[in-house]
Amino acid sequence: MSIILRMCRAVGGVSGRWRGGFCGEFARRRFGEKLMGRRILLVIVLGCLVASPSLGGWQEGRQAFDRGDYATALKELHPLAEEGDRGAQALLGYIYDNGSKHGVPRNPHAAYKWYRLAAEQGDAQSQVALGRMYWEGRDIQQDYGAALRMYEMAAAQGASAGQSGLGTMFMNGYGVDKDYGVARKWYQLAADQGNGFAQLQLGHIYYEGTGVPQDLVQAYMWFSLAATKGAKGATFLRDYMAKSMTAEQIDEARRLARDWKPTGVREYGKGTEP
Repeated sequence: MSIILRMCRAVGGVSGRWRGGFCGEFARRRFGEKLMGRRILLVIVLGCLVASPSLGGWQEGRQAFDRGDYATALKELHPLAEEGDRGAQALLGYIYDNGSKHGVPRNPHAAYKWYRLAAEQGDAQSQVALGRMYWEGRDIQQDYGAALRMYEMAAAQGASAGQSGLGTMFMNGYGVDKDYGVARKWYQLAADQGNGFAQLQLGHIYYEGTGVPQDLVQAYMWFSLAATKGAKGATFLRDYMAKSMTAEQIDEARRLARDWKPTGVREYGKGTEP
């Protein structure tokens, strides 16, 4: 396949479908399989970009969402979602899940529908959202097994919320046997990416000595990091436990928190997360 056809196909495949038909046919008839000059190649590729309805609709829908024009966002996203565009499906799920916050009545059935379709195509944010719905039994029948599967798929993509969800399930024995070691592993992976909830849970683990020797320095560090993420209760817990620490321990914990850097952060999905 020529460079032109490959690039047209890449441009046209925003929704996972072949939208480069016109570009491909034009290139085939006019130029065959010969390597084209840069100017001609650029013109063809730009033409594909302009002509691609999926790309234009997604950009317009996302931009409308970002500026709070939800009526336009829904208008642009719905046709794409119906055609199978994963990003549009995920964002529609989020809009309907949050309802009036985004200018539309909350519709849990629509949210579930679009999250499920996007999750089946590998959207990590939708997998996490579905996992929470199954775990909480929110608007659908509670199903820990389904929640576990959704979290596992998201975690496999490096999604910290999926990793944190698995940590919570193993920590509490939701649909699985309690396993503090496995829970700490998943919380650690999420916390290393900067997930505030996971950092808060690690603080609890080290403060209470759950499955590990108690370590007030580590607990103070993780509570401090969680506090910077706005995790509820993190500041109170850090300051409360500080009463049981020496000045040297507090200094060390603060140094560790200052020197901490996120690791293991992975990109995934199509940027659908609001």
